[in-house]
Amino acid sequence: MKVKINLNDKVKVKLTDYGIMLLKKRHDELNKKIKDSGGKGNTFELILDENGYYETQLWSLMEKFGAHCGLAKENPFEIDIIIEN
Repeated sequence: MKVKINLNDKVKVKLTDYGIMLLKKRHDELNKKIKDSGGKGNTFELILDENGYYETQLWSLMEKFGAHCGLAKENPFEIDIIIEN
């Protein structure tokens, strides 16, 4: 079976506590840069669907979590990925 996936396709994953921590850390670092530049910033808000899934585009999932995925690393999300196109 062949499956064609576009990097812009929306994907859904169930984040682990580690994945949520990584997203919050990323947000806090960006927020600090915004505030240091005179901006207002905002609070971290995790948006999940009614089934507890985090939705983003595939390229964004790879950008945010790619360095944290691999052999003997803690998973930032459960290994099943739902692809919506």
